[in-house]
Amino acid sequence: SRRAPDEQDCEFLASSDNWFRPTWLQTGPDGALWVADMYRAVIEHPEWIPMDWQKRLDLRAGADKGRIYRVYPIGAKLRKIPRLDRLDTAGLVAALDSPNGWQRDMAQQMLLWRKDTAAVPLLEKMTTNCQRALGRLHALCTLDGLAALTPALLQRALKDPHPGVRRHAVRLCEPWLGKAPELAAAVLQRVHDDDPHVRMQLAYTLGEWADARAGEALGQLALRDVDDPYLTAAVLSSVNRRNLDHVLLTVMKSKPKASIASLLEKLLRLANALGEVKALATLLKTLGTPEEDHYAPWQFTTLAGLLDALDERNTPLTQLQKEGDEELQAALKQTSGLFAAARAILADEHAAQDDKLRAIRLLGRGLDHQQEDMAALAELLVPQMPEDLQMAAVAALGRLRSPRVPELLLRGWKTFAPTLRRQVLNVL
Repeated sequence: SRRAPDEQDCEFLASSDNWFRPTWLQTGPDGALWVADMYRAVIEHPEWIPMDWQKRLDLRAGADKGRIYRVYPIGAKLRKIPRLDRLDTAGLVAALDSPNGWQRDMAQQMLLWRKDTAAVPLLEKMTTNCQRALGRLHALCTLDGLAALTPALLQRALKDPHPGVRRHAVRLCEPWLGKAPELAAAVLQRVHDDDPHVRMQLAYTLGEWADARAGEALGQLALRDVDDPYLTAAVLSSVNRRNLDHVLLTVMKSKPKASIASLLEKLLRLANALGEVKALATLLKTLGTPEEDHYAPWQFTTLAGLLDALDERNTPLTQLQKEGDEELQAALKQTSGLFAAARAILADEHAAQDDKLRAIRLLGRGLDHQQEDMAALAELLVPQMPEDLQMAAVAALGRLRSPRVPELLLRGWKTFAPTLRRQVLNVL
């Protein structure tokens, strides 16, 4: 909403009466804005009023009063308030085709209360013939309330020109996904819907369907909207043990992977949290396989994200290796090349600083070379090194479990800048 041009310095509704308590407003059946004024001397709950004040106040003053205001433009002609209780079934269905929200809601409620099956054919016609999108939507949802929806009807609704109708059609398809193959195929086509709200609803709905295609579609949605945090969250909320493998395979096939490093990290965390060893092994194999004879930045970032997730569960990589099956153990060993590449980057004087920062996140967290990595990180804690590298090294050492860490952190204390000293103290 917005203030009117001639009301920039005043409220739309105000009163000098300090008992004025506007508590509710909505569009009324006549099209006016209806405002309920509770009208009380004391609006605060007695629980929050000291006992001595309660004795002095009449806490119920105004309980026998109250007002309803109707607000509408000067010169406007209000609609006549309909008597929906006097309408027959056909009249109530026709009442759904109205610009007035109160009327649509009330007509729908009355049709559901009556449970009159004679309304079904009229509602079916309305889902396609009504010019008003809200009317088509109410007809669709009323049929759902009457348990009268059919796959054919839902298929038509999935192609409705208005995205709001399509979005609810996707939601209403959930009970049919495993029963009506043609309808399920039509739902999957909404992956390519232009409207983000339809795609978001599809992401929620696919979590209800135990089918490989649901996982593939979730992967496609995740890739299409990889930069949208809300749509990504919707996809991840539907990823479960039944579909995780298919989501991962769909995402892993995409190129280039640099743009989906964050998504892969989230999926790795999910695989770890769900205890999905097979999915975890699949991702680790991909991370441990170089791209064209070298490791890409996204591989360092994604593996570091997994290591962070394991740390949150108090599970180092070495423990994962002991507890995992042969497939997971083989995948973990395959990551050794990535850790070796991180060491090489850190030792390379000509490597870019961003590459070194990514490498530092991995050091000391592999299956071996922990002592060597700790020494390399400690060597970064000198004034000659850029501050970003020093801070990254402190954070990396703080993640390790060795009793040597405090000694390594404090060895160069006298040379540390104040910012670095604070970080070291936090780690300790």
